[in-house]
Amino acid sequence: MKYFLFLSTLLAACQGQTSPEQIHLALTGVPGQMVVSWATQQDPNGTATVQYGQSSSALSESMTGESFPFVDGGSENRTIYIFNVKLVGLAAATRYFYRVGDGAKTWSDVYNFTTLPSGQPTVEMAVFGDMGVENAQSMPLLLKEAAAGAYDVILHVGDMAYDMDDDNGRLGDAFMNMIQPLAAHLPYQACLGNHEVAYNFSHWTNRFSGLNAAGIESGSNTNWWFSYDISYVHFVAISSEVYYRNDLTEQLAAQYSWLDQDLAKANANRGSVPWIVVYGHRPMYCSNVDDMPDCSTDAQQIRRGVNGSYSLEDMLAKYSVDIYFTAHEHSYERTWPVYRGVPDLSQLNHTYTDAVWTTNIVTGAGGCVEDLDYYDEVFYGPWSVVRSASYGYGHLTIANASHLHWRQYLAEDTQGVDDMWFVKTKPGPVKPREIEPLASRCDAYCYAACTSSRTKECVERCHCELERDQGTLEAVASQVRSVTSRVRKH
Repeated sequence: MKYFLFLSTLLAACQGQTSPEQIHLALTGVPGQMVVSWATQQDPNGTATVQYGQSSSALSESMTGESFPFVDGGSENRTIYIFNVKLVGLAAATRYFYRVGDGAKTWSDVYNFTTLPSGQPTVEMAVFGDMGVENAQSMPLLLKEAAAGAYDVILHVGDMAYDMDDDNGRLGDAFMNMIQPLAAHLPYQACLGNHEVAYNFSHWTNRFSGLNAAGIESGSNTNWWFSYDISYVHFVAISSEVYYRNDLTEQLAAQYSWLDQDLAKANANRGSVPWIVVYGHRPMYCSNVDDMPDCSTDAQQIRRGVNGSYSLEDMLAKYSVDIYFTAHEHSYERTWPVYRGVPDLSQLNHTYTDAVWTTNIVTGAGGCVEDLDYYDEVFYGPWSVVRSASYGYGHLTIANASHLHWRQYLAEDTQGVDDMWFVKTKPGPVKPREIEPLASRCDAYCYAACTSSRTKECVERCHCELERDQGTLEAVASQVRSVTSRVRKH
């Protein structure tokens, strides 16, 4: 099944300050449901309403929902108004036409979306992160492919607009209107990133409040972390930012507890939904050294946890999570299935079969004002397989219960940077693993990359005190491969 996509132009100007704009869709995790969200510049003093039907000329059904003001934290205290309406009882594999408005006289144009088929169909997804209003290199090709019916769902792995709070929130408006030609027709499943940090992530929390429905259904009651099933895959969105702010320790503990429970349920359900995919903004493994310490001590922090607690890698390993999608680095990288820096080299480069450990995929080259992250001097561990400093985005096909197909495209065309399959011949739950304490916390990649920039504190920052005392630091560094030629566009 493919979506029919009617490409609307960006909103050049509002016909009125109460005219709907920034229209986007979200899945809740419940078949037959879709959340429709939008914004206005002034309060329309009406009821958030979606009129819909199976013909553009007969919008015979309607649903109402919530509306609330959102006040930007900038100097103007600028206010916009946000609306969310949850449609329920939708038929499977059906095209619906809809418009949004105040329930009286102010309405949007008519848009459309198509619900997924019942059961567990083949599903096509675009996956990317780090896309801004300026230099959104991947957007033209995404729009072209979506118009041709290439995608059913969009997965945006954090960092939007650059930044949504800029110019008292006007750049956030511009971004939401920029993605409307996609997001008004395809569910826009996203997660927050570090560029959403302003005013305690308020632009994320409010502008993407439609995703709260998925949080409610999955027991998190938040759009900071939540989960949902699509066909044969259980998707889990997390906030990586809770690992990097001292004022979010309570949220870190809450997310970690919820994640343990959610993955336990998903693992038990693997007989029906065999694949588990987690996505969060910051990577656990990456090789860019032009933007330190992203791939050294920062990556180690989310991988190993804060002060030895809340290790994300241990949690994913406990339940044999298949893929961890990230962004943050404005480039592309894929690892072998890996745990604690040790890769599974028994796999074939372009086919991973019954992998025990998680594959890490960085797809953060959607295009933004900060340009690409190059590999000026590449330090890469034995876990790194493919690296590309090129604008682009990913394409995930949920083929069936036993196969996922992954491709990374260049933004210039659909030429592939990477193409591989995940294969599962043994569906069903795995026995949750008992995670043993680390014998050593020293991270070989962290130490090698850190010392390349002549940082004196590398031993402590990369937790290699034991190796220093034993005189084995040279052996630690030798585990990491180095290539000094600059990697530019593919």
